[in-house]
Amino acid sequence: MTAKSESTVALRAIQMYEAFAALKRPVSLSELAAQIGIPVSSCHGLLKGAQARGYVYPVRPRGPLYPTRRMLDLCHVIAENDPVTVRIADDLAALVERTQETVILAKRIGTRVIYLDVVPSPHRIRLNPLVGEVREIPANSMGKALLGTMGAAERAKLLPTLAYVGHTPQSLMSAEALDADVDKGVQRGWHENFAESDPDVGGISAAVFLQGEPYALCVAGPLHRMLPNYKGHAEHLLATIRRITDADAPSPTPA
Repeated sequence: MTAKSESTVALRAIQMYEAFAALKRPVSLSELAAQIGIPVSSCHGLLKGAQARGYVYPVRPRGPLYPTRRMLDLCHVIAENDPVTVRIADDLAALVERTQETVILAKRIGTRVIYLDVVPSPHRIRLNPLVGEVREIPANSMGKALLGTMGAAERAKLLPTLAYVGHTPQSLMSAEALDADVDKGVQRGWHENFAESDPDVGGISAAVFLQGEPYALCVAGPLHRMLPNYKGHAEHLLATIRRITDADAPSPTPA
């Protein structure tokens, strides 16, 4: 099996679970194939392998299939041993308690940021991103915070490769505009996104280093709540990052 075919099989296995999550019911072979967008023959091989390993089961003989709990149990074990999110979970929850807004942890992957953890606001109207969401850097306060951790030469090399999309009239549409905005955020101590990606959403972010690796922590919510409260939220955000950084610092070596 080639590397390309291996990656295709892996992607289809993920798409299989996404399809079951979207449909929320047992499905037939043809339904699943249509949902994923692959030939029925390919889907048959995918389901045959998943069933042999105990990941799906037929609800009735020759009937529709549904996942067992095996993947859920494995995912629980994986999540419980995450080297980053588990160690700062209490800090994120405390930041939500202090700000009453959604808190997000992210990391840069190439030209985008991926959301590693999301702790939702207790408000009924709130920002509800998903863990694993991937966003472009320019219209994202966490992307700006992560750019702010880079050296000048490294940042200058990356900026022209980013996608500058006009989501709203406030979106930054050039490398020069983004670079200037990142510099302002570095001087201020935190970075902002007020209606740049969504006209009704605001967020403030700052970088946090864990075991020497840069991450970004964000407080985000509806613009009508963020604008009058962002300065206080920024204070809570930076205090949280100081606590995380202090806890992450290596213990002094005994004399």
